[in-house]
Amino acid sequence: QRAAWLGWCANDAPAALVKHRGDPQVHWMLGLTADDGRIASAEKLAQYKNPAAVDTSATKFNVLSVSRLAPEAPTLFANFQPTPEELAAVAADPAGIKCPVSRKLFAMDPDALIQELKTAGLRGCGGAGFPTHFKWRAVRDAKAADGAPKYLVINADEGLPNTYKDLHLLQDPACRMRMLVGACLAAQTVGASKGYVYLRYEYKNLKPAIEAAFQRYATVINPAVAQRGFELEVVLGAGPYICGEETALFESIEGQLPQARTARHVYPTHHGLFGAPTLVGNVETFSWATQIAYRGGRALADAGTNKMQGVKLFSVTGDVARPTLLELPLGTTLRQLLEEVCGYDVSEVAAVEVGGITESLVRPPDFDKPLSLDGRRTSLAAGGSVVVFHKARFDEEEIYNAKARFAEAESCQLCTPCRDGTRILRHAMPAILKGLLPPSQMALMRQYVHAMEVSSNCGHGKAFGKMAREVIEDVEAKHHDDAQDNTNTAASTTDGEGKPRPRVALWLPRPKNFTTAK
Repeated sequence: QRAAWLGWCANDAPAALVKHRGDPQVHWMLGLTADDGRIASAEKLAQYKNPAAVDTSATKFNVLSVSRLAPEAPTLFANFQPTPEELAAVAADPAGIKCPVSRKLFAMDPDALIQELKTAGLRGCGGAGFPTHFKWRAVRDAKAADGAPKYLVINADEGLPNTYKDLHLLQDPACRMRMLVGACLAAQTVGASKGYVYLRYEYKNLKPAIEAAFQRYATVINPAVAQRGFELEVVLGAGPYICGEETALFESIEGQLPQARTARHVYPTHHGLFGAPTLVGNVETFSWATQIAYRGGRALADAGTNKMQGVKLFSVTGDVARPTLLELPLGTTLRQLLEEVCGYDVSEVAAVEVGGITESLVRPPDFDKPLSLDGRRTSLAAGGSVVVFHKARFDEEEIYNAKARFAEAESCQLCTPCRDGTRILRHAMPAILKGLLPPSQMALMRQYVHAMEVSSNCGHGKAFGKMAREVIEDVEAKHHDDAQDNTNTAASTTDGEGKPRPRVALWLPRPKNFTTAK
């Protein structure tokens, strides 16, 4: 059967995980081919062929910098070019900093740096889109308990299916160093003395490279980091998708069950990892912090379009010519993105998943909406994941059923609305999509998804509840329109051929520990 997103698919798809009985290790098989002798049913791989692929021999994804559109815009894929004055100043630096960029960055006033983040309009690049300068300011101003340190956490879990932007930033030596510089700069700004890189378990081969890069930077390139006592530890993720939620991530680092904390009014900036003020951010966010500190916030702000600020990375997969890591100005429309990466006419695109697996599909009438992180109703969520579906193999029911299975499997089981709601909707989704549920049970489904949206403990249940509500609204609108198109009042109960549309009573399996009260 098809496996979940393994984290390697962007470079080496198709990929597989193999677990043998009696063997505690899990083994990877990368770059599988139709005649691969490593698996017995390799011929089945043909059914997953991408109809849009133009170069099946290439295993690496494209990386397209924003410089192709705006040569002067800041980019995460170009090295800094120090001025002669900056290079000359390094030789006389009393702290022994050997990098002119680091010398300039670490000489900045912390308050001035936070102001540059505000000017840039930088928001969290993991998907939430919270203003970065608010976090940095809150942690800097927070008072830790006597003798307690402040912490910094780099969220490199990247559990969102079809996303590989952080993978590239961690793999590429220059990008990796830029991220570490941003983290060290953030630690100095907010006063953190201990940092963690929470690395996705499937990326464990990158752990030695990250540790070696930090050691070299803190002791050779910028000894001031080690002199200040800042330490960075790489921790492998626990595996669940929910670990991308910051408080579940804290619980995992602390050695607890990775579940989101229930005290939602307590913010990590004041009570985070080990109960101390904690600055947590995405790999891409810390990378942009380095750019902003060196070039100034206005340069990044001016790079946006359609009255929006900033630049964002997008992992584009699905039915495209080649998987592409795309750097685009925020405010760019989805249609413009598709025209660049599809390799065929955009009119052949049936739908696009933008922002992640818990988002509804975007249809062609909405392709002209801009990509943004500010949560506007008139824009699309720029969470970083873009999956394109060609008309030739578009199956809406299978896509939403897969989303429902994912939501149930990845629920941490802590709160009732998410634990039971995802389970109910996973069983009900096929009947909902086919319009087979009677009105009374559709009303019940609306109550379930409303409870998920307003009462779930974390964003997982809330996001899936929102998506399920939009699916229900679309189905009801479709059948309402079908009924309006027929003059016969009974037409709403018939299918397109005039035959009675079957109605089903939703049956849900009882939990194993279910008992009937007597």
